[in-house]
Amino acid sequence: MVQRTRRSLAALVGTVALVGGLLLAGPAPALAPPGEVEEFPLSSMEDVPGAGLAVGPEGNIWFTADAYPVGKLGLITPEGKILEYPVPTTTGSLTEPEHSFPDDIAQGPGGVMWFTDSGTNKEGEQLIGQVTLKGGEPPQIKEFPVPKENYLGEIAAGPDGNMWFTAITGVGGTAIGRITAKGEVSLYPLPIIKPYGGGLGGIAQGPGGYMWFTERAENNEHEAFVGRIGTGVDGATLGEVKELPIPTKHSFPSGIAAGPGGNMWFVEAGQHEIGEVTPAGEIKQEFSATSTSYSPSGIAEGPDGNMWFTQETTNSIGRITPSGEVKGFPVAVNNSSPGGIVKGSDGNMWFVDQTPTEVGSTSGSFFHIGRLTVPYLPVNTALPAISGTATAGQALTTSQGAWTNNPKSFAYQWLECDTSGNNCSNLSGETGVTHFLTPADVGHTLRVTVTATDVAGSASATSAPSAVIAAPPPPPPPVPRIESPMTWTFGWTRKYTVVQSLVVHEVPKGGRVEVVCHGHGCPFAHHLSATVARHHSHQTCNSHKKKCKAKKPPPQGPEVSLTRLFKGSHLRVGDTISVSIVKAGWVGKSFVFTTRSGKTPRVQVSCLAPGSSQPGKGC
Repeated sequence: MVQRTRRSLAALVGTVALVGGLLLAGPAPALAPPGEVEEFPLSSMEDVPGAGLAVGPEGNIWFTADAYPVGKLGLITPEGKILEYPVPTTTGSLTEPEHSFPDDIAQGPGGVMWFTDSGTNKEGEQLIGQVTLKGGEPPQIKEFPVPKENYLGEIAAGPDGNMWFTAITGVGGTAIGRITAKGEVSLYPLPIIKPYGGGLGGIAQGPGGYMWFTERAENNEHEAFVGRIGTGVDGATLGEVKELPIPTKHSFPSGIAAGPGGNMWFVEAGQHEIGEVTPAGEIKQEFSATSTSYSPSGIAEGPDGNMWFTQETTNSIGRITPSGEVKGFPVAVNNSSPGGIVKGSDGNMWFVDQTPTEVGSTSGSFFHIGRLTVPYLPVNTALPAISGTATAGQALTTSQGAWTNNPKSFAYQWLECDTSGNNCSNLSGETGVTHFLTPADVGHTLRVTVTATDVAGSASATSAPSAVIAAPPPPPPPVPRIESPMTWTFGWTRKYTVVQSLVVHEVPKGGRVEVVCHGHGCPFAHHLSATVARHHSHQTCNSHKKKCKAKKPPPQGPEVSLTRLFKGSHLRVGDTISVSIVKAGWVGKSFVFTTRSGKTPRVQVSCLAPGSSQPGKGC
């Protein structure tokens, strides 16, 4: 029997006597981060946890423990405190006298806990225990015998208000049993699988008034089945059995549990697979639990809508989504062997660790109850948003969007779509937050898919489409430039300079010439010519008298002579003459003459931006 195997393992790690009826563990550490495990040692090195866990009516996790000389029931609070209670001693066998073997446990109607006990009474009968809880008081434990030659397995609550359990009969057959609240037992034999009989795994309530179980044949083909038995409610005939062959041979199915969509999920330790079966009795498909030789054991639905399972031969808790995606979460304890698993009242997954380790102990190896903090996928609450100018030559940038559950990383993929934002395809290599628009993007819209990743996995969200990408506007026509040349002649001494000739040539139609003289030798300060080819007045200002008067100049052509403005004046050393040839909307031209002692004036030629008076800037 499995229970005897666990007992032998317990014998290897020594014996610690009970102190009183209750044992209390120390306070639990802080809740582990999402996707990580914390483990709580049982109170004695002798305590070997049983096959299953169950949530009690008070929200605690209940478990069984095979301990010598008497088995125990235990509970662990969400805070990690452990209480243990002895199970009344049964007569036992010649090899193991006075010993109870509590194995599986489940909550039944009215908050009563039920468990299977592989120990025997004086008549040689195995037992089913009933645990009544009365707030704050030690539990009241009562046991009911099951007929001889029946070896008990797992137990679960049925939709009919009774408890249902698995049993192996003494003649090599199998049966599903039912026990009422008063302890009345009924057995429903299953078809014997010749020539050697069979074995049963888990049992769980499913939809439509049925209890579901797993079964294997001890024949040469090692066939396996998922079965269901009617409970007499919801149209299911009491005791009616249907067995569904599992396609995979040597699968050795064990745990089974109801999952999302009303389907039942089961584990196959022999082939390292997870199976799914519909309420109508169709084995939907089988998924590989892992890529290596691990043995899935228990299975339960988690608070995240996924199925969680244990893997006995590796330090790992597995998760499988309804679509069959599998991910493992390591148990950071050497040689751990997770068994039964259940969703706790705290929203996390609890499991039994059926291999002793030294976690939490300085004096020996203890068995543990473990808790995995359930990680949740990132959930998008606000789509990524694209910003920027939708024109070739510009850049578009995306935001991450808003996500719950604190993703650790983000990845980006830009998509090219039609004008309505549909029929999208990935843009090769465009995986950054910014996309630089090229002529190839013109006429399309762009979207971006942001993938957020945390320890639970990845989730994606796609932005709304950008505006249709436009071609860049045509470049503006070149700004015309004034290329008017000048000629000049100066006379000079060491003390002054005289303008002998100063003429602007080829002034464009509509242009005009502006002259500024600055210095003590200047005969005027500012002169603005008439617009070329037009008759406009112009102003001449005397620099000494500070008076200006308007004159009507003679008609001008494309050549403008400035010589007469200076009237042979002696310009002092350092005086400047600035000549600007301008036209509205054109780049003008500037000549700046600076007088020098005993030399011809220095000349600087520059452009003038349209509307500007600062030579050389902006043009």
